[in-house]
Amino acid sequence: MALLASGVTVISVPDHTTGLPRGMTANAVMSVSLTPPLILVSVRREAHLHAALQHAGAYSVTVLGEGQETQARRFAGLPVARHEPAPVFRYHGGVPVLGGGLAWLVAALTASHGAGDHTLFVGEVTGYGTERPHDPPLAFHRSGFARLLPMAPGPALPPHPWEGVADVWG
Repeated sequence: MALLASGVTVISVPDHTTGLPRGMTANAVMSVSLTPPLILVSVRREAHLHAALQHAGAYSVTVLGEGQETQARRFAGLPVARHEPAPVFRYHGGVPVLGGGLAWLVAALTASHGAGDHTLFVGEVTGYGTERPHDPPLAFHRSGFARLLPMAPGPALPPHPWEGVADVWG
C-alpha cells in the first residue's frame, strides 16, 4: 500500500475532556456517496482521536496543501521545529476545522463499522468550503510526504468522457 499515492488530511473533533480541538493526520479518507453526501474516515482504535470522535458525533476533514507538511507532521505525532506557529482552528457547527487547508468538510457521524484494528466512521457532510483550491496538494507516497507535479497536457477529452463507461466497466 506504500505505493498507492494519496492525499493528506487532518481529521479534527472537539475533545469533550479538554474543550480543545483534537486532530489526527490521515490519508484513509474517502467520498462514499453523493446523495446524500457521505464521507468516510478510518481511525485506529488506539488513537486518541477515536474516543473523542465517538463522543463528539461529528468531525471535520481538512485537505492539506504541499506547504502544510508541518501541520501533517504535527498531527501525526512527528517532531516539528519549535519556531513553527501553532495551528489555527475555526469552528463550523461546533466542530473545529484546521485553517489554511485547500478545502474542508464537516460531517455528522451517521455510522461506524469495526474493521480490524480500525473503525470506519461514516459521516453526512453538513458543511464544506475551500481556502486555497488552486494550490498543489500535499501527497503521501512510499511512507513519506510527497508533492504532485502536473503532467503535460494531453489530447482534449470528449465533452462527457464518462458517458457510457458504466455499461462497459460495471
